[in-house]
Amino acid sequence: MNIEMLKDKLSSYTQKYNLTFAKKISKRKEFLFSLGESKFLPKEVLWESENFVLIGEGVEEKDKIEISKIFDL
Repeated sequence: MNIEMLKDKLSSYTQKYNLTFAKKISKRKEFLFSLGESKFLPKEVLWESENFVLIGEGVEEKDKIEISKIFDL
């Protein structure tokens, strides 16, 4: 899945949440893109692989499950 397709699939969640996608490089994260407006809520990892991570602000449990399904494709 390329970045543009991922942005498109996640865009439906941007009305409610701020989502940030980053590439993991050693112990740091390189920002790739962010969707939605920050509400300055605690951030948590929604999905993670060996090379990438998706972080969200205040995401409800039911939406966490739906978002993680995007990456199962």
